[in-house]
Amino acid sequence: MNTLTEKGIFFIPAGEEFGLAENEALYMVYAPLPGRSFLIKGSEKADIEAKLRQLSDATGAASDPLQAMFAEEKRQQWLRFNITPEDCLNLTILPNHRCNFNCTYCYSAGGRSAAELKAAQVVSLAAWALKQCAQKKKPCRIVYLGGGEPLLSWEIVRESILQIEACNSEYHVPLELSVSTNGSLLTADKIEFLRDHSVHVQVSFEVLEDVQNAQRGHFRLVHANIQSAIAAGLIPGIHSVITEMNVERMEEVVRTAHEQYPSLKKLGMEPVVDAQLLADARTAEHFYQRFYAGYIKAEKLCREYGIELLTACSKALQTVRTHYCAGQITLTPLGTFSSCEAISNPAESGYREAVFGRLNDNGEPEFDMQSFRRYHPEKPGFERNECNSCWARWNCGGGCNHKRRTLSDEVFAEYCRLNRRLMEHFLADKLRREYALATQGADLNAVVSNLFSQHKTCHE
Repeated sequence: MNTLTEKGIFFIPAGEEFGLAENEALYMVYAPLPGRSFLIKGSEKADIEAKLRQLSDATGAASDPLQAMFAEEKRQQWLRFNITPEDCLNLTILPNHRCNFNCTYCYSAGGRSAAELKAAQVVSLAAWALKQCAQKKKPCRIVYLGGGEPLLSWEIVRESILQIEACNSEYHVPLELSVSTNGSLLTADKIEFLRDHSVHVQVSFEVLEDVQNAQRGHFRLVHANIQSAIAAGLIPGIHSVITEMNVERMEEVVRTAHEQYPSLKKLGMEPVVDAQLLADARTAEHFYQRFYAGYIKAEKLCREYGIELLTACSKALQTVRTHYCAGQITLTPLGTFSSCEAISNPAESGYREAVFGRLNDNGEPEFDMQSFRRYHPEKPGFERNECNSCWARWNCGGGCNHKRRTLSDEVFAEYCRLNRRLMEHFLADKLRREYALATQGADLNAVVSNLFSQHKTCHE
C-alpha cells in the first residue's frame, strides 16, 4: 500500500470537477485528519508525492508547509479509539411501529406492530445521555423518527420533550430536538408546541404532486400542513426520496419547493434504498449517474434561492469517522437499543444482530457488549478490502450498514462511487469557498481554466 495512503494523504483526480477535459490534469491533495487540501497540476504530482514521502520519514521538518498534511498522532488516536455505549450521545427515538401512510419504498413496512414506547422510557434514556454529555462536555441530539409515524404517538412525544427539557435544567447541555414526520398530522396545536420548544421539524415529502401521490399519497393534506406551519413561524426542512419517477426532475423539485414555500431553508434529496428498484449494478450505475447530475443542477438553483441542499454525505467532510453511525443509540418501541434506526422489530432481518441492550424494569439502560461489538468493532469499520485505498474512508466510516445489508455487493459498490463523487464535489466546493474568502471573491474555477489555457497556448 502507498505510504502516503497509510498516512492518510490522498491524491484525488479533479480535472472534471474544474471543467478540464482530462481528469488527471489536476489533483486535489487531501488529508482528512487535519482537514487540509490543496490543488496541484498533474505534472506536479510525482514531485509532491516524493516530497511528502520524504517529510513522512523526516524529523524536525515542521517549518515545511507540506508538513501540515500529516496528523500522525491523531491518526494513531483514532486507530486506537475503542467506542463504548457511553460514547453514543445521539439518540434516535422510534415511538411506535405504526404508520398512516403506505410508501412504496418503505424499509420498515414489514415490521408493523402495536408496540409503543412510554414517555418515561424516552426520558430515562435521555437523562442518561444528558449526564454522559455533561461529563464529556458535548452536545446532545435527540431525534423522533419513524419506524412508523412518530406523531401518531403525539402525547408521548410532547410529554417526553417537556420532561427532557426539565431534566436538562440540571445539566445545561446544548440540546437539539427534532422530529421527522410525513407531515399529515401537523395540526395547529402540534405546530405551536414544536415551534415554542424550538424543535426542528423535517417533513418527508416529494414536493411534486404526481410523485407524492404515487409514492406516498396525501399530497394536498401535507402541502396544506407545511403552509400552515410556515404561516405559524415553524419553518420545516423537507426531505425528498429520489426514485426513477423524479431523478430527472430534481431542479423542478427545487423550483417548486421555493415557489410553494418561499421561507424554506433546508431541502434534502436522497437516492432510494430499494433492492428491487436497484436490482443490478448496471441499473444502479445509470440511476446514480443521473442522481449526481441532477443534484449538481439542483444545488446551483438552491444557492440562487438561499436553500441549503443536503444529502447523506453532504456534511461528511466536517467530521472524522471510524464507524458509520458510531455515536447513535436507537430506542425501539420495544424498549431495546438498536445500532441501526432501520432495524427496530424482531420481524425485520438483522434485528438480533443490531440489538445491543435495553431499558430494564427500573428504566435504567443495560448494554450487551458482545452484541454492541457486532456493529461497533474495536477496529475501524472501514477496515474492509474495498476501503483500504479509498480516500473517503475517514469521512464515511465504511458506509451505512443498512444500505450494505439491503443492497447487493455490486449495487452497494455503485452507491460508494456516487458518495465518492459527491464528496469530491463537496471537497472542491470547500476549496472554492476558501479561495474566494482568501482573495476577496476570486473564482477558483476561472483561475484553473486560465492556468490551463495558458499552459496549452505555451505548448502549441
